[in-house]
Amino acid sequence: MSKKIVALFLVMGVILTFSQNTYAKDTMNNSKNNMVLTESIGQEFISDGYVYGDNVYFREEPNSSSAILGVFDKGERVAYYGNDGAYQYIYRYKTGQFGYVHFRYLYFVNEY
Repeated sequence: MSKKIVALFLVMGVILTFSQNTYAKDTMNNSKNNMVLTESIGQEFISDGYVYGDNVYFREEPNSSSAILGVFDKGERVAYYGNDGAYQYIYRYKTGQFGYVHFRYLYFVNEY
């Protein structure tokens, strides 16, 4: 019985170590990507975020009559770079585009 418990704890330790290392690598990769994006557009990365609604429009300019670049799925990940009134200037990881979305459809994980 005690050997099974020790084995279980060893397996759990390996899994936790692997998970932490994977998270650290993902975080480093995201940081590098955000630095490259920051340099290319001249605006500083602020936070990662997610789209809060279904069928949310991704717009070219910060207004509701602007051209639609695409439609977000609920939960889609984005990078926040600033705002222009009620519209947030974001980078869409899925398509590699910059554009705007209304603030009420976004939530951020690392607000600064």
